[in-house]
Amino acid sequence: MFVLCSELYVTQTTFFFLQHLVFARLLLFKLKDLLFETTSTETFEVRSISWWLVRVLLIHQRVLQERSSSLFEMLQVYMAEAIDHFGELEKVKSYWGANLLEDEASSITSTIHLEACVLQYIYGRIDPSR
Repeated sequence: MFVLCSELYVTQTTFFFLQHLVFARLLLFKLKDLLFETTSTETFEVRSISWWLVRVLLIHQRVLQERSSSLFEMLQVYMAEAIDHFGELEKVKSYWGANLLEDEASSITSTIHLEACVLQYIYGRIDPSR
């Protein structure tokens, strides 16, 4: 009886977290779409959305039993965007400017590159020449 109850609890808890994951993914995609639909006078630069999408999609991949090629394709696109925005110190400093603390720009740049490597590792796409 206890085993059945604990399995039911785990299933309900997992479903609860999956709902949040799906909601976060939906919210980020919708926000990204809305930001690109604005006119040039209303443009808000929220470059970190791509990075947050990568994180949500990576969590989604970890929940799945097997690797998803469609998720991998989306991850590559959004990670490339994120690296384009935050892959260099100058870009990070120009984006956040005076809001950065000492050495925070290098931490952000290092983190984005580390997460890109984790993505490649998860999908087994490590290039030995890098």
